[in-house]
Order: sequence, then C-alpha cells, then structure tokens
Amino acid sequence: MSSKQIIAYGASVERSTDGGTTWDAIPECKGIGVPTTEQDYQDVTSLDSVDGFREYIPGLKDAGEISVPCGYTSAGYEQQLADKALGTPIMYRTTL
Repeated sequence: MSSKQIIAYGASVERSTDGGTTWDAIPECKGIGVPTTEQDYQDVTSLDSVDGFREYIPGLKDAGEISVPCGYTSAGYEQQLADKALGTPIMYRTTL
C-alpha cells in the first residue's frame, strides 16, 4: 500500500486577535503540532446499575494544547508577551 504522508514544507501558521477577520503569519515556524482531543466520562452509577457495575456516559471534551516550534526572535518574544497580557482569546490556524 502506498503512503498517504505529506511533508509540511511550505505550510503556514497564522494567528488572529480579532476573531478571525485578519490573520498574521508567524514567521520561522519549524513544525506544526496537532493537539490530541481528550474525552471525559461521567460516572452515572446508581443503585439500579446492572449487576453492580459502574456506568459511564461521555462528558466534556478537551481540545488539548498546540505547540508551534519556531526560530524565535526578540520581536516574536515581545509579541507573545503582549498576547499573554491582552487577556483575550487568540485564534491560530495552519494551512498545509
């Protein structure tokens, strides 16, 4: 079977501080990390549970964290500090 892999050469990583209206490229990215989604399960066991086994239902999902390895610069570092101080959500997108 032939591989379906692609290389990420030429991919871009961008950020938006205005809800996705405008996007700014993050320079010198070296890779793209794909977050792993995690699912919580809620215990719904009761005295009526079949044969005394615990019962669970799906709960909330966690989208995880993403890391973007870059060749950092002083300007990039200052931008990240400013983003953190902003205190509002920042959107990121990747394009392969």
